[in-house]
Amino acid sequence: MLGLALAVAAGAAVVAGILPGSIGARAAEAPVARLWLSPLPSGETLRAIWGSDKALWAVGDACAILKSADHGGFWLAVESGTTQNLKAIWGSTEGDLWIAGDGETILRSTDGGAGWHRLSPPGGGNLEAVWGSEAHDVYFAGSNGQLLHTEDHGRSFTTIRPLGDTDEQLTAVWGTGTDEICVSGDRGSIVSSSDRGQTWTAVRKQTMRPLPPGQQVAAAAAPKTAPAAPASGSSALSITGTRRGDWLAVLTSWTATRKGNTGAIGMQHTADAGKTWKEPHVEPTPAPWPGFHAFHPADDRTVYGVATFEQWDRPAEDRQRVGLIVSRDGGATFERRSFLPRGGGVNALWRDSTGPLIAVGPLGLILRSRDDGRTWEESSTHPFGTATLRSSWTDGAGQVWIVGDDCTVLHSSDGGSRFEPQRPCPAGAGSEVRSVWGSSAEDVYIAGSFVSRTVDRGMHWAVVSPPAPVAALWHVWGRDPTDLYAAGYGVWRSTDNAQSWRMVNGSRSRTPADEFGGMFGIGKDRFSFTDNGRLERGSKTGASWQGLPPPAPAWHTGAFWSEGTLALWALGPSHGLFRSTDGGKTFQPIPTPLGKSTTFIAMRRREDQLYLLADDPSLSAPAPSTQLTVLVSSDEGLSWSTYATVPAGGVALGVVEKDLLIIGANGQIVRLR
Repeated sequence: MLGLALAVAAGAAVVAGILPGSIGARAAEAPVARLWLSPLPSGETLRAIWGSDKALWAVGDACAILKSADHGGFWLAVESGTTQNLKAIWGSTEGDLWIAGDGETILRSTDGGAGWHRLSPPGGGNLEAVWGSEAHDVYFAGSNGQLLHTEDHGRSFTTIRPLGDTDEQLTAVWGTGTDEICVSGDRGSIVSSSDRGQTWTAVRKQTMRPLPPGQQVAAAAAPKTAPAAPASGSSALSITGTRRGDWLAVLTSWTATRKGNTGAIGMQHTADAGKTWKEPHVEPTPAPWPGFHAFHPADDRTVYGVATFEQWDRPAEDRQRVGLIVSRDGGATFERRSFLPRGGGVNALWRDSTGPLIAVGPLGLILRSRDDGRTWEESSTHPFGTATLRSSWTDGAGQVWIVGDDCTVLHSSDGGSRFEPQRPCPAGAGSEVRSVWGSSAEDVYIAGSFVSRTVDRGMHWAVVSPPAPVAALWHVWGRDPTDLYAAGYGVWRSTDNAQSWRMVNGSRSRTPADEFGGMFGIGKDRFSFTDNGRLERGSKTGASWQGLPPPAPAWHTGAFWSEGTLALWALGPSHGLFRSTDGGKTFQPIPTPLGKSTTFIAMRRREDQLYLLADDPSLSAPAPSTQLTVLVSSDEGLSWSTYATVPAGGVALGVVEKDLLIIGANGQIVRLR
């Protein structure tokens, strides 16, 4: 079997220094067809929701379309016919639905979502929002200042440029009817029209776009003969309202000076169609960066939204919470009604006059409140729990194992279509499981707080941990039943199916704070590495070991991976991707299309291609990363291109049948087709 050793790089990557309010660079959108096993019905980030008293619809990344026919209690995934990210949904009735998304995507259904038809707009680019006054009269806000408009049910489209020739990305479109339409943009513009888009009035003017971080430094360092006014700007993230002339906008603002950058986020309300704007009062006071978003006008006076609040009596890691805010005066004032469940980021809210309040957000989150937002229940499900999954192994003939925290051990005997959870952890032995390896379907080992073995596909387990004097988190790897290794507090070897162990690497420099994080083999050599990123090479029997130089001078933590004799890879933070073809004596840095703050997480081969899971925070800045990037190489890792973007949380890669398997935080299991 191919050798495999994976370790998650410790330490979070530093978020790229992009100014508040700026639009971070985006990866080439490359969603691929995938099958979600957990969470259900989908783990894709959900971005918009629309509904009626008969059905609710939610849309999101990687073509996600979900439907609920029971007011948000149960959801089903619906085939969309595209792989693009979907950003917005609107309907004139429950039978006439429109969806907008990336790649000029416009989908329409005239049969209540039973079938979707893709329309062909004239060069609309990525589309962020959709709104209509009637079934035949619909607007789509898109890139490069383009507003698409159809007046004939989508048979033809007209391109409108409310801001003229501009690079501003339109972020929202909303109106009260054919005689009032509002559009916002990512350079702070808000414009309105009262004649079906023939003419436009600027109610908030366009601002400059922030310089990229590298140019900011150069501009600040350049000699100046006279004091320069600070550069500043804003971005309008959304606009909505309750009735004519009564609008609510969410904006970020930024200022750059030679001494540093400052920014703020807030919302503005107008009751006179944009002549005057006031900041709504929110009680209690939100956090300094309140994260206002997800506003939904339920009627002509009631507006729901979310904001981030500080709880100063809590520990720092638990201080910020997302809360539901409600206005009863059209958005002039708000009060906090409740906190949403921890980790419950929200992208969109919906409530009709008869149903509960529904919230959707990252990683497939669906929340429902049946008491007007006072308490919440989760409608998305995690069939295998919410523990972080760490490692997978397959025999290539139908047997698949996945293991993780909280004593999570999942077994499939049908190639990964269905999994059954097992709980093999003995009392008092701990509950962390970090790795899994087998010599065959009838000889499988799991390792973490302990090492256990099964010879009957999980019906019975026997603890076979090495007799180490210090407790450790173990990682198991082997070449065959007579050449088995457990790495943790030292490296131990067994030649008799784990009946007995002998320590083969007990370096005096080893301490419990720097345990071995993994093992693998390349030909006749054995390799072990510590949690702090130190790599050592041993002989075939593990009788002798020598330390190897780090892949880079500043290398302190990371993962190492190899599948055979071709190459040894080092993966870590700060664009730490290195390749060795001489058994780890020397490493060469490998370029990729991702940024310098990228953390490389895991690597795996599928047929004749290599795949690399990575987190580039600049693609989601200034917000925390909401997606990971999967890179692919067809030349043994010398060059890489974007294969897919996937939701954040993945920590390991595997291959099941011909699918690429991603597992990770919150019980995430997804197969890329």
